[in-house]
Parts: sequence; structure tokens; C-alpha cells
Amino acid sequence: MEKAFDRVWKKGLILQLMQAGVFHNMLKWIQNYLSQRTGRVNLQGRESRQAIFKDGVPQGGVLSPTLFLVFMNSIQNIIKPHVKAALYADDLALICSEDSCGTAQVRLQKCLTLLDQWTDDWAMTVNAAKTTYSIFSLSTKIPNLGLRINISLLEKENYHKYLGVTFDPRLTWCKQIETTRQSTSVLNRLASLESAEPNRIVKDIDGVTSKKSMIKRELHCLTQNMLDKKYPSNYWIRAFIDGLASEAVRDGGGGVYIEWPNNSSSKISIPTGKYSTNYKAEAEALQVAAKVLVNSVATAAKWTPGHLDIFGNDVADQLAKEGGMMEQIQHNPSYNEAKTLINSALDCHWRQEHPQHNSKDAIHKLSRAEQVEIFRLRTGHNRLKQHLFSRSRIGDGPNCPCGANRQDA
Repeated sequence: MEKAFDRVWKKGLILQLMQAGVFHNMLKWIQNYLSQRTGRVNLQGRESRQAIFKDGVPQGGVLSPTLFLVFMNSIQNIIKPHVKAALYADDLALICSEDSCGTAQVRLQKCLTLLDQWTDDWAMTVNAAKTTYSIFSLSTKIPNLGLRINISLLEKENYHKYLGVTFDPRLTWCKQIETTRQSTSVLNRLASLESAEPNRIVKDIDGVTSKKSMIKRELHCLTQNMLDKKYPSNYWIRAFIDGLASEAVRDGGGGVYIEWPNNSSSKISIPTGKYSTNYKAEAEALQVAAKVLVNSVATAAKWTPGHLDIFGNDVADQLAKEGGMMEQIQHNPSYNEAKTLINSALDCHWRQEHPQHNSKDAIHKLSRAEQVEIFRLRTGHNRLKQHLFSRSRIGDGPNCPCGANRQDA
């Protein structure tokens, strides 16, 4: 039907409701619901005068679908023997199964004529441009039936789609299977988009508990499996980025390696500044990748461990090194960058003055309070002398070995 909801004849709908057994207050309530409904057009801030809708049920109304189905209910009277009908809202399919195409043509044309008369009686219009017919047969000689609605000759359609199902002339379902396969591919992509948690940065990889407690080969397999399962290369544009700086504070470089679904790739290297942190290098590489992928449907940021022989990661790492060797531009660092640079310089200076410092000392596995106790015992700066002298008068006095003050801290 053409503009079905907007063309519902209100007086005809009331008649249909009465024939369905709706009377008294309910009928009056529906009459009031449908009457005096107005609308206007707003174009560039200018409004037209209000107009009363003589026909139609309210678009988006909760009752509108039910009222429309009641109105369409009488269309079943046009269905004659040997012809079946499938009606879904305003979509009507007439089905006739016969040994002869000529017999089927006569039966269907009679129903079409009655349908044309029904639309005239109930002020509806059939959309002839969207009305077609199909013939399903194993015969190689398929005639044209010449079916008409009103005065319009209906077009023959080999692959007819009704309510999402595609029917082919021999009912082999090949076209439907192919359509479903394509839809499944789209659903797989949507599923990967959902599982990839778009617009979030995800650091967890299924099966990876601790990078330090797992062997390299195991980490490689879990990471590669995550990429192939959640971000399949035939659906996703996979962009690998990396950034690094010499001694983490200077001559920064960023690398971007992009794998496109058509099996092509892009490589980008950028310098990130004479004074640059690793964080800044990676951030600028990420910005470059974002500009390239600005038209992507969805974006997911996923952390992947480095140095695991993941091809994209290794290429991005090499591109970042090449970016660090490019000509660098000196710029004024931001406040946070300046803090990082100063802290890094102080840390480097401290390590040079304390070459005996062992960063792998087991003391670092203890809590802060426990580390303090061990440090006091190692240096002799503890409460022991104060405690022994005060309680048992053991020792030469409560003062610290340095003699500056009592050993009570």
C-alpha cells in the first residue's frame, strides 16, 4: 500500500471497529483520539498555518499499528479459493500453486481485480511501482503472465524478497544462502566491534596474567590469537604505533604501521622533538594514526606487549627508531614534559654517583615500612640503642652513633 498509515480512512476505520465489536466509551475514546489532529511545517524557522489531518493514524502512536491492522482486516475478503495470502502490516503477498501458469494467471488476476476494487472502496492506493510478481518453476520456459493492478502492468521479478527472505526462480535458496553469508560477515564484524570495546583503551589480553611469569612463546600465541579473533585483518584496519626517545628524554621518534583489509600497508615515521619523552613520542604517533583513520566506523585501542615477534609491533618499533634519527625540531617543552626531563636528569645523575646501587635487591619486594626497618638495621640508625639503654641500661648511652641526638627515630 502507498503511504498506508497516512491514508487510513478514519470513518472507514470506525466502521471496521464497530464490525469488530468495539462500542460505547471505547469507540468514543478512539474517535476523540483520531479527530481534530493538526500539524504544521517548520522551514528555516518559519512555520506554516495549522492544517487538520482528515485521514491517517498518528505516526509513532502506540495504538496506530493496532488500528491499522483492524482497518486492513477486511482485505481477507478478496482472497478466493486456490489462492493464499500473506499479510504483514501493509505488505501483501498473493500465492497460487498450479500445474499450469495460465490457470495461476487467471486466479491471481481475479484477486488483483478484487484488490483494486477494495482499495477504491476503502480509499487506499496500491503502490504499483513496488508491486511485482515471480514464477517459481523447474521449467526452462517461463512465460510472462501479464498481471495488472488497475491499469498498470506488473513487472516480473526473478529474485523476489519478502520479509527478508530472497526467493529464487527454482527455489534452490542459493541466493538466500549467499545473502545470509554476506549478512553473517557483517554480523561477525559487528560482533568483533562489540567485543573490541570501541572508543576504549583496553590493556587486558585473555589468558595473560603477568608478562613476567610467562614465556615469550606463550605470550606471542595469546597476543596473536587475540588480534586474529577480535580484530580480524579482513574486517579491521589494524594500526600499530610505537614511540621512543633516546634515554627516554631526547631525540624522540614515532612509528605508525597500518594494515589495510585489501592486504596493502602504510608506513609512517615522524620525529617528535630534540627534547621528547617516550610518552610524547607515542602520543604524537597515535595522533598521526588517528588522522589517517579519521573516517573509520569505529576505533578500538588495544595494548599489545612488545618484543614478542608480532609483525606489526616490530615494524612500528623500527619506524619509531627511524623517526628518532630524523632531523629534530627544538621546541619549548610543556610543564609536565619539563618535570619528566628534570626527573630523568636527576635520576641519571644519582645513578652515576651511586654505581653500587642494585635495582634487583630483594628489599624492593618488601613494603615501605619493611624497607625502612631493613635500612635502619643496615645503617645502624635505629631505636635499638635508645631502647636498650632506657630499659636495661645496656650500652654507653641512648645517643645515635653519630652523636647528634638520641636514637629514638
